Amino acid sequence: MSAVTAAPPPTPPSPPGRRLALPRWMDARLLMGLALVLVSVVLGARLVSAARHTEPLVVVRHSLAAGTRLERGDLAVARVHLPAAQRERYLRDPSEAVGRQLVQPVTEGQLVPGTAVRAPDAAATVVIPLAADSGPRLAAGQRIRIWVATPSCPPRVLLDDVPVQSVRSGDSGSFTSSGGQAVTVAVAPQLADRVIDALAIDKSVLHAARLAGAVEPAPGLPDLAPCRPPAR
Repeated sequence: MSAVTAAPPPTPPSPPGRRLALPRWMDARLLMGLALVLVSVVLGARLVSAARHTEPLVVVRHSLAAGTRLERGDLAVARVHLPAAQRERYLRDPSEAVGRQLVQPVTEGQLVPGTAVRAPDAAATVVIPLAADSGPRLAAGQRIRIWVATPSCPPRVLLDDVPVQSVRSGDSGSFTSSGGQAVTVAVAPQLADRVIDALAIDKSVLHAARLAGAVEPAPGLPDLAPCRPPAR
């Protein structure tokens, strides 16, 4: 008799798998976090872009005294970063300032406010010759005081606290070839006549001093009549 082997009982089917679902409050926090990251990235990019943005504005190449008439060589353009509200205070084009007169002193590299310049006063331009030993080396934009002396009188103030417009020196064939300098100033017409009168006095010598900061003004300009030689 042959043995009969009983078949193993069938394996029951596995139950369907269950997925773990995140609570809804975690979904909200995740979305909020992503939104905050996105906002931070956008704001950071804008701040970096704004920090790199510059505007061309007018600056002065060297320090200049109030009263100086601006020339193109006195000015430059620099790119600077300023808030929009502040940028509007300053000049953008040098042509807006050329030929105009400073109403306040400015220092080298300073931005030029629109309120710092105005139409120039009516003035006459005169050239003051200075010998090599008659004063320090001068430059445009400085403030000076000029004295005149003659054999008939000690030094008297000729011009007080005037800005230098330009300086010429070292020109051959003139007094400057010996180390002197010719200083150009713009003054009221009556003061220009005063300079011409002083230069016309026989053996008159002009001296200059550079002024800086607050300076006590000369107590009026003295009469030049005593400096003229007596009539023969």
